[in-house]
Amino acid sequence: MYEVGSCILLRRTITPHINYHNIPIEDMYLWDREFRAKYGLPINEWLINNNIKLEPYFILNIIKRKGIVKYRIVNVAGKQETICEAEILINGEPQFNNNSFDSWNLMSIVEKGAEDANPLPPHPQDWKPMAQYIEGTWYGLAHESEGSYPASTRNQNPKKEMQMLSPSISWDDIPHKKLIVGLPWCDAWKPRISESRTGIGYHVVIPTADIKYSGSIFRNRRAEELTTYQEGDKSHFYIPINRLQPYFGFPARNKSRKWFAINWCPIGFYHLLTANA
Repeated sequence: MYEVGSCILLRRTITPHINYHNIPIEDMYLWDREFRAKYGLPINEWLINNNIKLEPYFILNIIKRKGIVKYRIVNVAGKQETICEAEILINGEPQFNNNSFDSWNLMSIVEKGAEDANPLPPHPQDWKPMAQYIEGTWYGLAHESEGSYPASTRNQNPKKEMQMLSPSISWDDIPHKKLIVGLPWCDAWKPRISESRTGIGYHVVIPTADIKYSGSIFRNRRAEELTTYQEGDKSHFYIPINRLQPYFGFPARNKSRKWFAINWCPIGFYHLLTANA
């Protein structure tokens, strides 16, 4: 029913809001025109109008044991948990509060290969892998040669830092975006990572000739010395999703009945009946 990487909404996330507004949870499955007729606006507009931004979760792994399906999920903060399918209300698409971010992570590798053949050596500081295997491809974030922040007063090994630049390209103008789950979690503002948390973000590919760096942005002072991973005439970057400040968006339900085949399970065919009433 759900796939790895799917953006989902948990029942517990929306229940307090719809209880406050006296809306039955079954109405979350109405056609867009039905929801608008009943509540005055399509559901996504209704949520914004009522200042409701719902936390999205993403499926990291599907666990099947003895006929029972569970899901390992992760939130934008990189925290994981395991849930049952009944705890999921619906799948949808992430929406963004901030599509004018200016920090892009550089990449050291984007390469298809075998899972047991990491193309990068481990990090010399702690011997942890510097590339992660995700859906048949090795992805590696570009590390600074030396970190600058002490890990603690007792341990002076510096924390790892990532290489970052700020290309002058808007989110809507990026030609290729692929959501991936499984790189280290990246800080929204600083070049820090946390390898104990799971990152969610977009692998983006841009024609190298289209990349420009504004000299007015302090981070770009090193644009001439830093290079992200390139293949042919394309450059690869990684944009952590927390920089976009995401919230959950309901899918459009006014063009295709396929949506019902995906989301019918928790309440049976109730919404099919109401849609055809």
